[in-house]
Amino acid sequence: MSNEVDKAAEEFVEALVDVFEASKSGSASLELRSRLAKARANAEKWLSTPQYGEAVFKAARIAGWDWT
Repeated sequence: MSNEVDKAAEEFVEALVDVFEASKSGSASLELRSRLAKARANAEKWLSTPQYGEAVFKAARIAGWDWT
C-alpha cells in the first residue's frame, strides 16, 4: 500500500508542477488539466489530508511559487 501512496503522490506533484509552470506563461492546456484531474482523483483516493497538503506545497516549491 505504501507503494501506491508514493506513486499517487509523485504523479500528483508532477502534474501539478506542470500546470503551475504552464500557468506562468499563459494557461495550462486541456491535456495538462486532464492529467492533473486524473492525478488529483488518484491522490485523493490514496493520500491522507496531511499528505495531500504536503504534495501541494511540494509542487509549489518545485514550481517556484512562494506561498509563505
